[in-house]
Amino acid sequence: MEGVGSGEMPAQNTAGNRVKWGDLSGLDDITLVIEDINARITTWRANMFELPRSQAGKDFVKEATRLLKLFNTRTRWEPLAINILLIFFPMMLQKPSARSKSKDHSRYLLKRLQSWKEGSLEEIISEAEVIQKRMTTSSKKKKEEGKVRGFSRLMMEGKVRQALRLVDADNMIDGVHVIDDEIRSTLEAKHPLAVQAVDEVLL
Repeated sequence: MEGVGSGEMPAQNTAGNRVKWGDLSGLDDITLVIEDINARITTWRANMFELPRSQAGKDFVKEATRLLKLFNTRTRWEPLAINILLIFFPMMLQKPSARSKSKDHSRYLLKRLQSWKEGSLEEIISEAEVIQKRMTTSSKKKKEEGKVRGFSRLMMEGKVRQALRLVDADNMIDGVHVIDDEIRSTLEAKHPLAVQAVDEVLL
């Protein structure tokens, strides 16, 4: 960010529009980007690593402190500072994998901090979304594997009804389904219209 933390007084709208952060320019445009990122982050699963005790960790604390000061001081960044701080933590501390170590976290954090400084927010958020997608896929795979193991165990024990109930556990339909137009059309599409029987077929 340019001109940040200099203790400058609030600027007029024209001055505010001159605020730059990497390729981002103007408070209005930056606000839209921050709001979009915040909306995307709200769907994430909890996946933040502990702050490493390294230079990367110190740089993180320094940047977080600077953002907080921007919120408490009268600068052009004051209206945005707290919202930027809110996305800063999950973006910077996104754990790369379930088995990642502290040294991995330091390496990722340094790289993200550099991208953050350059205003390359989409680069950081895209990486984090790939991590989140991988987490969801892994969770679904484990759930399916657990269901298969449970089904096999119940069948081996002769508990057929419980095994079938386990397989159908995600089925939300209970009892007789109400026939509406959509279901009727689907059923009609699955069954061809009746035609006159052919003598050769009957023979």
